[in-house]
Amino acid sequence: MDLLKQCQQWFEQDEAQKVIDTLEAIPAEERTPELDSELAKAYIAVAHIGEREPFEKALELLAPHEEYFVEDHCWNYRIALAYYCLDEEGPALRYFEKALKARPGDKDTQEYIDDCRRRLSLPRFEKNFRERTQEAWADFSQIEGSLREIIDTDETHQRGEELVEKCGNALKTALRDTSFELGFNGEKYELILSPEGLRSRLFPLVYFQKQAPESVLEHWNIWVGRQPSKDFMLRAGDMEIRAEDVQMWAEETEDQQVNLVLYCEKLTPILKEDTDRVWWALSLLVDQTIGEVSAISFVAGFDVYAQPKDEPAMLLSELPELLQSMGLSLWRDGSDYLENSYLTYELEPVEDPEADWRLDVYTGPCRLPVLINDYLTARSDAVDEYHKDGIAVGFLCYPLEGFTGEERSKAILDFRDDLRDAILRDAGAEAVTFLGGATGLYCGYLDFIAWDLSAVLTAAQAFLEESGLPYAHFHAFRRDVGGVPLLDEEEPEPDIHEETGSLLSKEDIETLESFDEGVSGYFGKMLHWLEDFIKNGVEEGRFSEKQAHQDLQIALWYSFACNNLDDYIHYYQAAEWMKDSEKNAAGCATWYYRYSVALMYCGRLEEARSYAEKGAQEEPDYPWIWLQVGKLRAHFGDPAGALVAVERGLKLEPGDYEFLTLQEEIKAGATLEQMEYHWINPDADQLLQQGQGQDVDDKQRALACIRVDEAGLAEFYELFCPERYGYEKNAPCCEFRYLVKEHLVELSFRMNEAGLSKMGTDWLRQLKERLDSGEWLTHTPEGEAEGILAAVLVDQTRRIGLVYQQPGEDQYFQIFLNPDGTKADAIWSSTDSRGPEVYTEDEMSAIEQHIKNTFGEFENVFHELVSPDIHVDICVVPPSEARDYYTLVTMGMGAHRMNVPEELAEYKLERAELAVALPKDWKLDEESLKDERWYWPIGLLKVLARLPISGDTWLGFGHTMDKQSPFAENTTLCGALLVGPQDVVWNGGEVCTLPSGEEVNFYQVIPLYRNELKYKLEHDADALLKKMAGISFVVNPTRQNAITRGTLAEEEFTGDMDDAAWHLESIQEKGLPVDEINAYNHMVIYLRWCMEHDLMSVEFMERYWEQVQPLMADLSRADLRGFIRDQLKGQLFGALFNKEGAAFAGYYYGEGDSPYFPSDIDNYALEYFGSEQYYSDQFQEEAYLFIPFDEDYYQAMAKVIDKRFANWQGQDFDEATLEPSDLAKAMMKYLNCECTYFPAMTDDDPIMSAYNYAKRESVKEGFVPVLIKADDEILWECLIMNSDPDSDGEDDYTFDPDKVAKYRKKMLAAPLKDGKTVLQEMIGQCKEEAEDDDMDWDEEILGEMVGGYDNRRFSSYWNSDSKMTYPLILAKIPVKNPWEVFAYLPFGDWNECPDTQSLMAVAKYWFEQYGAVPAVMTHDELEFLLPTPVSQEKAMDAAVEQYGFCPDVIDQGPEEATVGALADVLRQSTVWYFWWD
Repeated sequence: MDLLKQCQQWFEQDEAQKVIDTLEAIPAEERTPELDSELAKAYIAVAHIGEREPFEKALELLAPHEEYFVEDHCWNYRIALAYYCLDEEGPALRYFEKALKARPGDKDTQEYIDDCRRRLSLPRFEKNFRERTQEAWADFSQIEGSLREIIDTDETHQRGEELVEKCGNALKTALRDTSFELGFNGEKYELILSPEGLRSRLFPLVYFQKQAPESVLEHWNIWVGRQPSKDFMLRAGDMEIRAEDVQMWAEETEDQQVNLVLYCEKLTPILKEDTDRVWWALSLLVDQTIGEVSAISFVAGFDVYAQPKDEPAMLLSELPELLQSMGLSLWRDGSDYLENSYLTYELEPVEDPEADWRLDVYTGPCRLPVLINDYLTARSDAVDEYHKDGIAVGFLCYPLEGFTGEERSKAILDFRDDLRDAILRDAGAEAVTFLGGATGLYCGYLDFIAWDLSAVLTAAQAFLEESGLPYAHFHAFRRDVGGVPLLDEEEPEPDIHEETGSLLSKEDIETLESFDEGVSGYFGKMLHWLEDFIKNGVEEGRFSEKQAHQDLQIALWYSFACNNLDDYIHYYQAAEWMKDSEKNAAGCATWYYRYSVALMYCGRLEEARSYAEKGAQEEPDYPWIWLQVGKLRAHFGDPAGALVAVERGLKLEPGDYEFLTLQEEIKAGATLEQMEYHWINPDADQLLQQGQGQDVDDKQRALACIRVDEAGLAEFYELFCPERYGYEKNAPCCEFRYLVKEHLVELSFRMNEAGLSKMGTDWLRQLKERLDSGEWLTHTPEGEAEGILAAVLVDQTRRIGLVYQQPGEDQYFQIFLNPDGTKADAIWSSTDSRGPEVYTEDEMSAIEQHIKNTFGEFENVFHELVSPDIHVDICVVPPSEARDYYTLVTMGMGAHRMNVPEELAEYKLERAELAVALPKDWKLDEESLKDERWYWPIGLLKVLARLPISGDTWLGFGHTMDKQSPFAENTTLCGALLVGPQDVVWNGGEVCTLPSGEEVNFYQVIPLYRNELKYKLEHDADALLKKMAGISFVVNPTRQNAITRGTLAEEEFTGDMDDAAWHLESIQEKGLPVDEINAYNHMVIYLRWCMEHDLMSVEFMERYWEQVQPLMADLSRADLRGFIRDQLKGQLFGALFNKEGAAFAGYYYGEGDSPYFPSDIDNYALEYFGSEQYYSDQFQEEAYLFIPFDEDYYQAMAKVIDKRFANWQGQDFDEATLEPSDLAKAMMKYLNCECTYFPAMTDDDPIMSAYNYAKRESVKEGFVPVLIKADDEILWECLIMNSDPDSDGEDDYTFDPDKVAKYRKKMLAAPLKDGKTVLQEMIGQCKEEAEDDDMDWDEEILGEMVGGYDNRRFSSYWNSDSKMTYPLILAKIPVKNPWEVFAYLPFGDWNECPDTQSLMAVAKYWFEQYGAVPAVMTHDELEFLLPTPVSQEKAMDAAVEQYGFCPDVIDQGPEEATVGALADVLRQSTVWYFWWD
């Protein structure tokens, strides 16, 4: 096959590296121009964003063949692309234009041309030269001491290369290719920066020189240009050459310069062989003779002769005297020269007012003539050189038609001077260097080099807006790009209302006030009204948009609406809008407060503080400005000043909740985000602090945009190198053009860099991989033309929008992807004119009211943005006191009438809506809903809502849906069942009757496991619901399986167990200071244990034998983390194990039941770090990631796994108790909290695992776990006897929930007795009884402290006859304090068992004294758990207290039982046992 065809085939197969390998094997001199071009294409293809070498290599290959390929599209396109990727848009534009000329109409080429022009017309740099200079001097300051040390000590000049490299690395941020020299003049060290003979290079070097910090200038002289040196000698091989060795002939020019002819006899032998070397040597000698800056200034040029001229010659060493004789003084430094280097020029103006800018110029002064010459000849070489270094070169142009009269010329120059002075004043000399200006027939011009273009244009715009000019523009010194308007045309006379002083009338303001209901939906309406008002006013000519921006009342209402919508984009809108009205905001602290808040949420904290402080000065009696001042002072390290601000606020608003809360947080050293994480309403704020209530996660998403996570942002830059692709950040989004298979795509992250820095490196890497793969490059909707990817939109939820362009003008469609790259259930097309089915207005009102009546009030609605068939919104009913969970209800599904069988027509089943219940801590903010783990219930509702349409079918009670795969990575739920609405507010909630008489049926969606779905299909819905008794309808991704609970896990378990991505996400999102490899630590422990116990599958051993075999000899020395990361893609799953291993994995690692391996890891972390550190902010609930990964860690966990495995193998259940009895169900209903039922079993490992996990979780969740005997009839009687004594429920297990709740409330509200006093009374009673029985208290009752044993396990739930546990309930009692569990479980007040108040008082005392917590309860037994045994010193006192509390433990115990023996037990035990007869 022909080699070029073979290369083409490799390109088609995406194997560019093969092209490189093959063509690089051919010697360069043997490669044809065509092969070099293909090789260059291959280097471009394999290059990663941010790499320079492949593109530089491509240029090296392409450049020599320009004449050969002069009209070839591919060659021009490739060299243009190489320049483009090196950020050299100037040359890139020229070659792209040639490529387009060779292939007219090529879309990609035209896009690149447009993008180049856009970038070049208003240059934006990731770091401008001002910023680069600051960084370079900072770097130099760090190493200048070591430079001086090298210069001082390197007497033999052995460290020259080290010296140059160290200095060059420090300077290269700003001075990428600049030559420099280092030395010491006897007094100071010297850094000499060389412009290498180019006048244009003097300007950035002089700017750089002037920015040198004082700390550097203490030790260094910084010079621009090589300095004259009388004794300078140049070595050329064995020759030594001085200025005296060079003959010179000088010719003076009209502009006081000289042209030189030079001859050096010593250099003549090598002139023919190495002409460049001779020229360089003589050029260096000229520089050293008069100084480099003087050479630039005075030497117009020189020639080198091989023979001396016939005329008399001077020596080169006499050149200084020659110049002085001409009246010229030598320049010592570039700075002095540039200050005195203005030239005046005259031109023949073009009299066409429509001609390009500057062609009308007839005169002007200039400091850099090359710019003028290049611009007039449509070249841009000098501008391109500046552009590489983040330097913008351009001019301001403005009309001169308003300058008239005899003094017109003076007025024109004065205006230019005033404009220059204003820019210098506002932007600073650090931002700009002025080059001159020009006067034209129609316009005036001010020329400059911008070291910080943004600052220059902002200052210029501010001056020009007050100038009265009709327009003004900025234009780069490029003829082939457009200008940027800085000033609009004249505006109309605004219609100001006298009573308001605003464009808004009194009636308009009343309308806006009517929107203020404190709800985001109303703030949205307020903003929409304002936008319509402004749009209509501008269109009708009543005012201009600029005047609307400057209106104070509009600014206040606009920012009020935006800020209360509480998301980054709206805060950005407010900040952008507000700044134009500042001049009208004097004395209005409200304006400063709202502007400061908007700036803060945009991450502009310095500005936010400045405006807050100014607002406090403008109107100190406005209280809320002090709130903002306090927060920002605290953030910037001034807590004392912050507390002063709070005091000022409290004087104005005494007792205000916000100020009091802020005061405490300032004292506690809270972060800015913590201080902002509040609502104004105290009740709503309490819910927010608990992670509940409306808009919790929206708030967190807004907070994410306040401060940048520097590590996360650095990782984004490393991945995408956006600065190389026209990166625009924080405006408001972060956007740049991205190459997808040589096709330019707009990549837009819909957030600022602070939000972007928290997106997660792994996810961003996956996004980049998908982009680079080209899998999204084209898409063809069904029945439509193919679309080419035009834009990729990424929001904070990690949801992705792909925008495609189809043939024809403005033909686009967009598809939406979930965070994992799967397609969402919507598509938008600019050509789709079909409307969705929707309710009528009256029907919608009826549905809304029915949802509120049945499920509860709602304020938040997930609105569907794209509705192809029906418009399905989802109403979010928040948790309430009565219903402690979210309810999500569809609103719109019922607009479609389903295809119900005719025989069922009478039941009116054609229309339906769906509901699903989610736990109160389910994350519903936009950020979290990017993650399928939180989004899937919403997706399930949407899929089910559209199922009747796509399948032309219907849904009703008992119907199921099978997804075929799990809904998300953290659950094995994969199906759904429809039942009637659960736990609704009123009866009859299952049907809504519409005004027409039609009915809409409401169904509850219950997610199912695979075997539950199968069971339902084999039996019916009622049978499954019976099996599911005791399982909550509230979604729990890891809930008990109704079919397998109480049995061993499925033997054929093949599901997912763990994925390092989940743990990496925690590390990245929370910014944890741990190595990312730690995400694999616990997974390695489990994998290693299974490998050591022969539980791996044959397939695993065969597939990974090469990697595993070297490790098997000694797994203790092997680090399997890399193996899991690289070979297993960070995942553990059932298929890795053999039959026994898979079954054990399903039992122990498959679902979040008990025992559960990740929970055991968490328990070990708690044990390892201790409670205080485990729950600290340092670990952010991820303590397991901080456990040192060593052999001790493995051995400790291996013992735990050994125990779990042994328990699993020997486990057995009482089949008669697999389902909870009626009494157990009643008990769980009575408790009214989260409960887990356990059947009778031979090994209590699952029970104790669940209890220990719950105990750990209770610290942050706010509950107390208690194990309760489930089928205890007497316990039930005791509970009812105390809490609902009028009930007849002892037999049928009924009770009055209201009375029970009232009893609990009464017990919790009643003042507690002193526990110690209660015990003393009980002990006193025991002493009296002993005395009555003629027993000696000290000898017979107390006895000696001997004969004890250690008690560290619960005993009251064991059945001694069956050798099994009793059926148990693990209840998470929703109280804050352990002693309060007796309000929920009032089992006492019979015989000698204390009443509820006494139980609570004693339990409180014991908790405070010993850390004792009630843990297990039957009708006559109670067990407490302690963190550590009682000390020997306190054991006797504790035993006496226990005897008083429960005399039966001694009196009804063994004959030898004494209090002393009990004391000996207590000093060894962590479990206390009580029993009453």
